[in-house]
Amino acid sequence: MLRFGVRGSIATAACILAAAATMSAVADGPTVTLDVNVDGNAQSMGLVGSATSFPNVFHYQGDLLDGGGAWSLAWSFNASDSANGGNQAFNSGNYVIQNLSNATISVELKVSLPVSLLGSTLYGGSVSGGLTTSGPGFISDNGSALWSASTGGFLIDTLYDSPFNVTRVDAGSSSLGFESFGNPIPSLPGPDLGSDLAVTLKFLLGANSSASFTSVFVAAVPAPGVLALLGLSGLAGISRRRRA
Repeated sequence: MLRFGVRGSIATAACILAAAATMSAVADGPTVTLDVNVDGNAQSMGLVGSATSFPNVFHYQGDLLDGGGAWSLAWSFNASDSANGGNQAFNSGNYVIQNLSNATISVELKVSLPVSLLGSTLYGGSVSGGLTTSGPGFISDNGSALWSASTGGFLIDTLYDSPFNVTRVDAGSSSLGFESFGNPIPSLPGPDLGSDLAVTLKFLLGANSSASFTSVFVAAVPAPGVLALLGLSGLAGISRRRRA
């Protein structure tokens, strides 16, 4: 059994629009689907956003505690299905999962934002993260990339590709690094935007370990002719990933 709660705040540094103050909701945001699967136990939730000081941008915040006390999850992100004059959609924010058990857990999180934009699309995204342990601990891939972005079933890109592993032998914190694609975000031509904008996090998390991620995924339908100009400039041939 799972039980729900709301935490006062989660760190939102380095997120697009993460500093926006949540206003009294004048209208609910689009319902974002959060799918959580830990060690084969799946749960799906519909998250309703609240209005922010930015038009068409909504805030989503909450947490989830495993009924057996094996793990906890917290999220705080902003999302829009029609920002910037209705030609852009994005999901940008933080996710923190803590392993409260004495064994390694297998984690898969998927956050899906429904969208209805039409036309050829440019994409971009980034992820950074950290590992904090109270003793020996680790985070590693589970046979595929830790982070992936997709739309309507089409895979757009992956970051933190396999093999991936960050291990600590004692208590403390380590960076997972920063990776991105479609720079300047968004500039990577891709398939027409599908029914959703989705980010998936999939990994193994050791005992004594907490993993945090700052994730950004943006899709934009540019004005007519922009994609053609990008192709002529040769941007499509430029390496689409930058690490820092």
